[in-house]
Amino acid sequence: YTSVIHVVASCRDQESAKEAENLLQHMKEIEKSGGLVVNTVAYSAVIDAIVKSNVADGHERAFKLLREMQLRTKDEETWCAPNTITYNSVIRAFTNKGKVEGARLLFNEMLQDSNQGNKDVIPDIITYASLLHGYAKQKNLHSSRTGLDLLYKLEEEFRAGKENLKPNTYVYTSAIALLATNGLNTDAPFQAEAMLKRMQTEYEDGNKDIQPNSHTLGAVLRVWFASKHPQAPERASALLSWAEGKYKAGSNRSLKSHRILYNQLLHIWAYSGRAESLSRMEDIINEMSNLGTDLLPNAESYCNYMIAIKNCKPKDGVKQQFQILRFLIEAHDNGSKLLKPTAKAVNLVLESCSHASFRDGEVLEEAKALVKEIAKLILESEDGVWNLDDSVTYIHFFDACRSISPKFECAAIVEAVYKKCLERGQINREIKTSYTLCQHK
Repeated sequence: YTSVIHVVASCRDQESAKEAENLLQHMKEIEKSGGLVVNTVAYSAVIDAIVKSNVADGHERAFKLLREMQLRTKDEETWCAPNTITYNSVIRAFTNKGKVEGARLLFNEMLQDSNQGNKDVIPDIITYASLLHGYAKQKNLHSSRTGLDLLYKLEEEFRAGKENLKPNTYVYTSAIALLATNGLNTDAPFQAEAMLKRMQTEYEDGNKDIQPNSHTLGAVLRVWFASKHPQAPERASALLSWAEGKYKAGSNRSLKSHRILYNQLLHIWAYSGRAESLSRMEDIINEMSNLGTDLLPNAESYCNYMIAIKNCKPKDGVKQQFQILRFLIEAHDNGSKLLKPTAKAVNLVLESCSHASFRDGEVLEEAKALVKEIAKLILESEDGVWNLDDSVTYIHFFDACRSISPKFECAAIVEAVYKKCLERGQINREIKTSYTLCQHK
């Protein structure tokens, strides 16, 4: 039965979780007649199935089974006592749902029980890693400080001789992510960078458990972005060059550059507010185009450039954004999957339309054409193509039509898009307000 539950858990869906729970219930019914014993492994397998399914109430269902195991243990049924593996699964169920305080209570419970002599529930590196990941997901100052304190405790315990608490790549990558919280301290990006390079040094010295990878590097880049440090673009660029050097030299084959990292660099430049942002981003996009298929710029790359246009406000910015969206649309129509326009790109253009004065007749005509084309995409995207059914798109669409009107006869498409919005159940107060103002205009 336990083997079947493990197979079911590998499916990672809600039906599988329910099937695992049903199997457990069936095992308990057989157990009553003396046919078998439902042990720790069986319970833990079901909890693992629930966690892997990512079902909405997974943390509650996993916790319920944990408490059931504990109650049975009190009744002398020690064969189903929870162990470290059980607790780790339940803790992961809580952190997956952002319930880090619940996870911390379970961790404290493990510490208390193990200190009282229960060696089956001693927290291990997986316990700490799950908690650190949970704190990193919270993205608030309290959680970041609490998570970093936990890291320092982990390092202290390991130095004291607890070999099962040897920090690994996942632990330090999560710890770096903690440093991305705004307001933590001005040294956060430098600390993150130092942690990355210390990991690399220890890895080169033989500690294979701490090998930094592209996820670690990406976490450091996010810290630089969050810091808003004036030198963030240059430091991020230097880090990519450093990582590429380590990769090419064979010092770390897990630091291979890829598109996501370059897009993070573009993102940092886009929000830097620097006068040279656009020219530097053009250089980066051109560089990506010459570095092979894994690094070819995609729609996200160009969206970052559009964000930079919005922030830098060049004289012909609106026209540039129109040209980029037109380029993406045409490239996608010609079969490019990488350049499939995103809702973000469409929203940026619509937002530009809503604020533009349209003194340039050519730009006005392009705005009219694009708004009509976007309306068509919204109306025809029954399956959520391009994700153009979010509330931001509708708001920007109506604002854009209001800005273009009365030069633009758009009443018919406004009504059609509003009707589609109603059909999709996307209506909210902001959309109604934008639509009403558009009607009045």
